[in-house]
Order: sequence, then structure tokens, then C-alpha cells
Amino acid sequence: MPGAIQETSGNSTSSASSSTSVLPSPEIRAGINTAIENFIQAVLAHPEMQQPGRHPTLWHVWDFTMRTKYILSELDNIEAGRAVQYPQQIPDYEFSATPAPEKIREHMEDVFTRSLTIKFMVTDPPARLMMMGLLPIDFGDNIKGKAEAMVDSFDGIEEY
Repeated sequence: MPGAIQETSGNSTSSASSSTSVLPSPEIRAGINTAIENFIQAVLAHPEMQQPGRHPTLWHVWDFTMRTKYILSELDNIEAGRAVQYPQQIPDYEFSATPAPEKIREHMEDVFTRSLTIKFMVTDPPARLMMMGLLPIDFGDNIKGKAEAMVDSFDGIEEY
């Protein structure tokens, strides 16, 4: 399908999960979901994420990541024209019983760009966090590695 998000394997390109879907295959989305979940677990395990005195930057990153995971979880419903559970949690979401491939692409692109943002928040110098109004923190190698893996989980998808 021209203009659809495509999966790549080697030199061949195949349409996403079906002839009518513009989403990556369920297997690729499951891999992305797993990488996001692994990142969330790493953030939750950080010593400064424990109560009391949870670090506000860790909480912000956790919250942003949870919303990213939620958006990914609702893509099938959006594509099928089914209502989502928490529409206010999805930026620029408007219910439509009519499939709108361009909106699906936008939401998938949002999941990808949010994943990049998360990676930059945890791997870039602390000054970038401060520019975003967040307090600096040492995320540690585990969280940084999981952020890299989250972005890497999008490998094999041709366009955004």
C-alpha cells in the first residue's frame, strides 16, 4: 500500500500486518511494547523512584512512558473505528467509526517520537532536562540501555 508504514526484511518490503492495515505487524508492535515495558520496569527499579521522596524527573519520565505505552495499546482500536478507553490520554484523538489511515500513521509516529524524546531525556546532558523544567538526575546505565533498546525496537519499520 503506497504511503503506508512498511516493514522491511532484507531487500524486500512487505505491507504491514494486512492488506488494509497501515500499522506495523502485531509482532513488531509486541516487540516495541516489550521494550517500552522493560524501560518502565527499569525506571521503577531506580532507587530514587521509591517512596517516600520519589524524584520528580523519574516520575515525569515514567508518566510520559506510560502514556506512550497506552497510545501503542490503542492503535488497533483506533484503526478499526472502535472507541478507546481513555481518549483524553491520546493527543489529537477524535473518535471516528470510519478508518482513517493517515490518523493511524500520526499516532504510530507519535509513539516513535515519544520514544526518541524519552531516549534523549535520559541520555543527553542534564542541561537538556533543565531546559524542559526537570531536575537533573543520574539515570544510570540500566535505564539508558533500556531507552536505547526502546528506540531500537522500531528497527525494521521503513517510514515515519
